[in-house]
Amino acid sequence: MNDIPSEEIIRDKNLVFAVCSGDTKVFEQLVNIYKSNIYAIVLKIVADKNTAKDLINEVFEKVFRNISQYDGYSPFSAWLFRIAQNHARDNLRRRKTGTRGLLQAVGNFSNIEANCHNKIESGYDNPEESMIKDENAVFLHRFVSDLHPRYRLPLEMRYFGEYSLTEISNELNLPVGTIKTLLFRSRKMLQKRLINIDINSA
Repeated sequence: MNDIPSEEIIRDKNLVFAVCSGDTKVFEQLVNIYKSNIYAIVLKIVADKNTAKDLINEVFEKVFRNISQYDGYSPFSAWLFRIAQNHARDNLRRRKTGTRGLLQAVGNFSNIEANCHNKIESGYDNPEESMIKDENAVFLHRFVSDLHPRYRLPLEMRYFGEYSLTEISNELNLPVGTIKTLLFRSRKMLQKRLINIDINSA
């Protein structure tokens, strides 16, 4: 068995040591080395290119904040990839939870969905119900991304980021009352678009 560390492992450990010693500019080298790998890992989990691109930055921000926790025994790449996988899975969980909550908030716009809503929520989906739910989620995410940032950001933070109203208020530097108004208006915008899609597809 060959226990001699590879050149890549030695290189990574030296770079990590340099970052932990205060040479933060070196971290950019680690980003350049692994960003394509991280993108591939994240994209496989979230299945959305735009989301994957956003998550790359979040993964490396998390790695930078916690790099001192790397023990140096396992390859740095294994530690990095595990963080990327966990972060992508957390994001996917929040998106699914947020999508369900947001669909409920804007109302059940489809008669078919309204009829099978209880079955969907209880987990007893038949193929038709699953298809409806998936299509609704696709339209919802598309419409959210089309909203003006003034309405999109509070909505994404509330439903997909699990922020409280106070946290959104602090982050966007807006009164809680304004945040509530923006959320109300953005939900109404989505409701109108979803209803139009349902009518046009009937």
